[in-house]
Amino acid sequence: MIRCAMVLGIGTAVERLRQAMRLPIALMTGASRSVLVLRLVEGEALRRRLGPALFERMLDHVMLRLTIELGLNPQARRPGQTEISGLLSTRADATLPQRVALLGRICADSVDLGEMPVAIRAEGVIVRGDMASDPARMIDFGRAALASAGQGGPIETIRILSYLPDQPFRPMISSIEATPHIEPRFQPQICCDTGRLIALDVEGWRIEGDLPPTPLDQIAPSLNDEGCSALVLATLRQALSALCGWDRDGHDIPFLSLRLPERALSDPALAESILWELDRQDLSPDRIEIVFCEPIGTGAKGQAAKDNLQRLAAGGCRMAVGDFGTGSAGLADLRGFGVKRVRIGRAFVDGCHHRGDQQRMILAILALAENLRLEVLADEVAVLDERAFLSQIGFSAVQGSAVAPAMEADAIEPFLLSHRHSLPRALPLGRGR
Repeated sequence: MIRCAMVLGIGTAVERLRQAMRLPIALMTGASRSVLVLRLVEGEALRRRLGPALFERMLDHVMLRLTIELGLNPQARRPGQTEISGLLSTRADATLPQRVALLGRICADSVDLGEMPVAIRAEGVIVRGDMASDPARMIDFGRAALASAGQGGPIETIRILSYLPDQPFRPMISSIEATPHIEPRFQPQICCDTGRLIALDVEGWRIEGDLPPTPLDQIAPSLNDEGCSALVLATLRQALSALCGWDRDGHDIPFLSLRLPERALSDPALAESILWELDRQDLSPDRIEIVFCEPIGTGAKGQAAKDNLQRLAAGGCRMAVGDFGTGSAGLADLRGFGVKRVRIGRAFVDGCHHRGDQQRMILAILALAENLRLEVLADEVAVLDERAFLSQIGFSAVQGSAVAPAMEADAIEPFLLSHRHSLPRALPLGRGR
């Protein structure tokens, strides 16, 4: 609860802090800048219920706290306005996900006005741009995003957006409006040495009425880049929530493995959004493995993808390369992004138990991975003979329909219990009496 002993002078204090924080752009450091646009939900109804005086005091309290704790340089606010906006100061002591988490806590606290505690409901956006971006235009961009949400567009309580200069805001997922529900599916990855579960692979699926579920990689071609990124984040959010539930129930799931298409990686805000979601759900970054497959291209999108991968690796996420050996990722990617594991797919696994050419290629990949000190996962293992062969020649883990099917979150706990009981019991080493 936000308490305030001083009722008078809060607006003056906010204005003085705002003036004190107003720095010339030339003195600001950092490669990017961010603005905040925060809007009260049903603000007009709250203003009528509290009355103009208490309503203004409440907003002054919130704005003062945002200024002191979040480093907001707020714009002057007109009486009766239900919005708080301004430039976020550059701070080295807090990452953007940490500041977003703090913002969420500030908005969740009640405001004690003396007569009554007031719980506020707010939604907002943080808009990120480069240092050449005009803060006023970035704020207008954020307002347009919130206005789109008010017309039925999708918006989170707090969302991070990338500023697109000289372009009006477009609803983030207008091309996904035909996707009413997204659910993650989880496929176990099993250690070849111990038989234990080492991870769950995550893939998002579209659930639509009586139609068969559709994997997101079949939907992605019809989406814009922002829509593809949003779907990945929606899948991740639900998957991490499920992981938290399994943790509470005492199940041992070391990490989740999530494949990121390059189109999603080109979203400049993707890495911060992933790290923020991990922080929000109180999960260590090493509980997620980021898998990238496509060659990282050139230009602005390619650089954004590289920046995201480097940020995720620096943030503590596990990194892996998918479809290894097909030429989609080079040694520079392995070194530059801190890759610890590679995955080989169906192109090499198919018929490996009886085809000599497949076996020679697989052994060459295993030798290279061993020299690079990389773990190797065999993906898309479809028949039991393939699984038996791959488990014997040096793979770290296997995944595929011959190992375990992809399943809904509700089916994971029964699988874990059944799988645990199927493992051989360790023999006691002590001398019996």
